[in-house]
Amino acid sequence: MLTHNLGGGTERFVKEEIIRQEKRGAGVFLIRPFLENSFVISTPAIKSLTNIPPFELTDTARIISAVKELKVTEIQFHHMAGMNLGVVDLVRTLVGNCGISLKIYVHDYLSICPRVNLVDGSGRYCGEPSTKQCNHCLETNSSGFGKVDIVAWRQQFQALFSVASEIVVPDTDVSARIKKYSDNGHINVVPHEAPLDFALHKVKRGSPGDSELRIVVIGAISQIKGLDVLLACAEDARRRQLPLVFTVLGYTSNDVKAKDAGIQVTGRYSETDGLTMLAALQPHAVFLPSIWPETYCYTLSLALEARLPVFAFNLGAIASRLRALGLDQNLTSIENASNISALNDWLIAKCRASAD
Repeated sequence: MLTHNLGGGTERFVKEEIIRQEKRGAGVFLIRPFLENSFVISTPAIKSLTNIPPFELTDTARIISAVKELKVTEIQFHHMAGMNLGVVDLVRTLVGNCGISLKIYVHDYLSICPRVNLVDGSGRYCGEPSTKQCNHCLETNSSGFGKVDIVAWRQQFQALFSVASEIVVPDTDVSARIKKYSDNGHINVVPHEAPLDFALHKVKRGSPGDSELRIVVIGAISQIKGLDVLLACAEDARRRQLPLVFTVLGYTSNDVKAKDAGIQVTGRYSETDGLTMLAALQPHAVFLPSIWPETYCYTLSLALEARLPVFAFNLGAIASRLRALGLDQNLTSIENASNISALNDWLIAKCRASAD
């Protein structure tokens, strides 16, 4: 399994996939970045195999020898953050020379744009414009991969996709988006989780008639997860004396700024404690203010499991999953990410209208 060191939803999925593979009797090795042009091989139980030094991406002969010695039969490509584009060429070489099958898991939009999340310099979803505009964005705002031409970048990933036996995406929105850039016919939609059993849990929530409306935002809230939107909502609520109280169940990329804006921040929570902590907050609703087209969103699952009203922008897998549940009315235009007074007014109206 080739993946990054950045945690988050990708890491959660990788850990769950390790368990699935080990249950079926497969041995699992992890390839993670060491330096930009090198990687280390480890196992789920041993983070560093001291008898196997790091591999340079260009040391093809040594890598092929190691892959054969370890009897690798399949590569799962999850993420290459922390490595350079040479890893794409390396994986294609291994597939072609070692008889290994390749399964690609799409966790974000790195294959479409090296900025990963389809967010431009304005801090909003870019709308996937022309290649000319994409290159202008990359020149202006850069990426973590140096100077890049968007056409060449996409061709590299198209070549990788062409040798994959399967491309796995977690939602139909992801499938539709990827198909605009790839002609590989082996794209399968496989949600990260089994269907939720809504009968198992129900969190006690605030009454629509309460004087204060408690809005909970779940997760690690960075800029792409809507931190700027959340800060603006809290500041607008304070300025206009609106009955909105915002709490982050989790943390933000700037907790000091969040707290200064009047947002409560609980701190990190474990997956096993999430539902209990959410229940303790007795929210009127959950708001997921992501401004990029999410590919799945585990925090949405937590909110749905609690059977709480969930509000979000009409974008990405969050919107796709809510629409699949017949909750189109819980979505608002992404344009409202820049119209904060309208967004807050909408949240108040939706909370007041929501009933158990």
